[in-house]
Amino acid sequence: MKICIYFNRDNLSTLIEGLCLLSSRRPTYLGISEKRQKADWPLNSKTDLDAFVKDNEVGFFLHAQKCLYNITLNKRSFSTLVVYFEPKDNPISWIEEFFEKVQACSPQFGYAANSEEFEHRNQVFSKQGKNNIYSWVGRSLEKYLPGVYSITYISSQQIAEKEVDIELLKDNTETWKDIDGVGYLLVFSEKIEEWRVISDKLDLICKNEGGIFSKHVVEQRLKNCTNFLEVCAETDKWE
Repeated sequence: MKICIYFNRDNLSTLIEGLCLLSSRRPTYLGISEKRQKADWPLNSKTDLDAFVKDNEVGFFLHAQKCLYNITLNKRSFSTLVVYFEPKDNPISWIEEFFEKVQACSPQFGYAANSEEFEHRNQVFSKQGKNNIYSWVGRSLEKYLPGVYSITYISSQQIAEKEVDIELLKDNTETWKDIDGVGYLLVFSEKIEEWRVISDKLDLICKNEGGIFSKHVVEQRLKNCTNFLEVCAETDKWE
């Protein structure tokens, strides 16, 4: 399972400050590798974050007990934070706290899902001859919401910009919470590993809501592609 949020690069320092306020899984080191290295920087009040980021402008990792934070920085589009958990960790009860603590960085969109649900929502398949082609699509928040997942966060700003029917989404959840008046945490199912139980319902929401990406359109267009280059040209339109 993983958590992902989209945020503005200018709010990086406030994001990290929020992570350091978590009751558990607080980041303790900055590094450029998924595994802890001797050269990693300890994360504390004396850390020169600006200097570290200047040397690692594309992104870096934050190491914590039980999880790994992967930050990807973009200048012309939203940056992302992805949280990866240890296999036996069950962070469901922690997710609400996470979204509350990162509010200072004004996250625009986020979700908690396992890899299979993410693939179902944002990966398409095409077969050309003997070649099986898999492509990621629909992840650009500048164009649309990437989808709705077992647990989804949407900011009020994105709801307005994408003209999403938030009442419809709320009506289809198990529970939902208004976080600080600036966004909604929508829990369609706490049983993330059983995401297939609600997949048809979420598929239909994505397909019918204009501001939410649905890979259904892409899959239909890929049926008309006759070679690898045509597949690439089509999927590039749906970044």
